[in-house]
Amino acid sequence: MAIVIIIVAVFCSAILISTYSGNRSRSFKLLYMIADEYTRSAKDEKPQQGEQFDRVRSFIIKLDAEFNIKEAKFNSDFYTVEDIENYASDIIESGAEQGAVGDMLFVVRVIPDGQIIAVIDNSVENSMFRELLLTVLLAGIVGAVVLFGVVWLLSYWVIKPTAEAFKKQKRFISDASHELKTPLTIISAGTELLEKQLNEETASPAMSKWISDIKSQTDKMSALVSDLLSLSKIDEDTAPKSNVSFDLSKTVLSEILSFESVAFENGKTFTYAVCPNLSYTGSPREISNMISILCDNAIKHSDSNGTIKAALVKQGAHPAFSVFNTGGAIKEEEIKLLFERFYRSDGARAESVGSGLGLSILEALAKRNNWKITVKTDNESAITFSVIL
Repeated sequence: MAIVIIIVAVFCSAILISTYSGNRSRSFKLLYMIADEYTRSAKDEKPQQGEQFDRVRSFIIKLDAEFNIKEAKFNSDFYTVEDIENYASDIIESGAEQGAVGDMLFVVRVIPDGQIIAVIDNSVENSMFRELLLTVLLAGIVGAVVLFGVVWLLSYWVIKPTAEAFKKQKRFISDASHELKTPLTIISAGTELLEKQLNEETASPAMSKWISDIKSQTDKMSALVSDLLSLSKIDEDTAPKSNVSFDLSKTVLSEILSFESVAFENGKTFTYAVCPNLSYTGSPREISNMISILCDNAIKHSDSNGTIKAALVKQGAHPAFSVFNTGGAIKEEEIKLLFERFYRSDGARAESVGSGLGLSILEALAKRNNWKITVKTDNESAITFSVIL
């Protein structure tokens, strides 16, 4: 729509500027001709009024050195002596060599014994220009509306197949994730029963390893399906929005504490600082989801014996949650890629950690709730994710 308005505005402006400047140019050209003609033929004679002056819309005034009217040639059917004196006074007061006084355009020529002022009534051109301005504005508005309608219809026609394909893709991911949940649950349950059975019959070490690998991959696949479902619900905006006022500090602290033991089991140091008595209006579940994604991401991608620091602070009028971890630093140019689905940095890809959807879900939650995400890295040993709520 903005492009349509700009195109119409430029087109209309070009017409108006061209018409206005053309009218002014022609009028001043005529004035110069009148002034030059009179200057060449001017003689120091007794002042006379202009019944002999046959120009309808223009008149000539000759002034002496003291700016007194020495001669005036005008059509008395259209102007009076008082009119001429008033125009001369206004033009002298302006001090310009050419210009306009109301609808009257003037040119001043200096002669040895005074000045010559040539004046022309430009009211007809000004009236025509105002009518043209109104016409162009109306035509521009109508044209913009029509053009917008045409562009909207064409864009809808062009984009509709793409939008339909995108919608079908989202629906496919959602449906496929739902369908995968059942067989994965059966595989997981069957593997556990098989493991118990084989343990009783003293299974070989190789068989135990195979069963362990099946369980591990099944768990990984289940987590991936769960993430796909979450992302699909957020993308389709089918998840109901909850706007309740709750104690943000308690919610954050409760979620953080669940990761303290996970970090300890992985041999990593986990510290936190939570500003007390902060309240927030929104969804407690989505806040917990956001904290879970960031803390889980920090633990998975920090180095061995690394340090993770989580903090909830008041930043201006908004609360902000941040997670710092060592060993997860990336290059500045990679930051914009972090939130792409299934993207992993080279180190993370080599370790094959996570599903690659956590940060994509976080970005979708941020868009849904108008949060602001920032990422800071020192390119060497640490990275910090911050979410301003």
